[in-house]
Amino acid sequence: MAGTKRSRALGLVAATAAIVALGAGVAWAGEDVAAQVVCCNYSKSTYFSDQGETANFINPVGSGTSHNVTAKLKGPDGKPLFRSKTIGEGKTSEIAGLKYLSGGSYKFYCTIHEVSATYLVSGNKGTPVARPKIDVTLPSQALDKVRSSGKLSVKVKALTQSAGVSLEARKGGKLLGTKSGLTLSAGASRTLTLSLTSSGRKALKGLTSAAVAVKGSVPFGKPDSASRTLR
Repeated sequence: MAGTKRSRALGLVAATAAIVALGAGVAWAGEDVAAQVVCCNYSKSTYFSDQGETANFINPVGSGTSHNVTAKLKGPDGKPLFRSKTIGEGKTSEIAGLKYLSGGSYKFYCTIHEVSATYLVSGNKGTPVARPKIDVTLPSQALDKVRSSGKLSVKVKALTQSAGVSLEARKGGKLLGTKSGLTLSAGASRTLTLSLTSSGRKALKGLTSAAVAVKGSVPFGKPDSASRTLR
């Protein structure tokens, strides 16, 4: 991260490990994890960061099993407010979502072993990174053209930096098409084409009009949707 941003790391009490966090091209030395072979627990009950910082979860060699970090609260995307991957011993994973947190106290746990701890974010230092925010629209388009081409046009605009955007178009309960893995910088927009599924083609066959709804999702951000009746 730029400026004074720096990373802190979480570790499980299992083996001695040196934690080194990187930020803005400078390395900060973290604390050593105590060598206690007692599964399962985090090395501390409380961890700290400033607003806008990120962190890693470290599962040191000797832990003997896989672990993760998962926030107990849900974020605007309906998933844990912050989370790491589930990783085996000797592995490291970013705790995604921490950089969006404002000052406060946040409980987290391991979904495998249900051990828990707290992340305290200082409200006096730093600034939270703006959460991903998207605006989805369904442009005007002829139903006949959508049917014949097998393509549905959808426009997405990123109001803030947004990565991992996914789209899903439906007619009622029928899936028309999907698109995923889109990354947009703040203010950027793109018009995408969603290829119709076989069930989507059938759902539109022989119709003179069709009510279509599109939902856009982005990790750690609120979903957005749009609808239009195609004729």
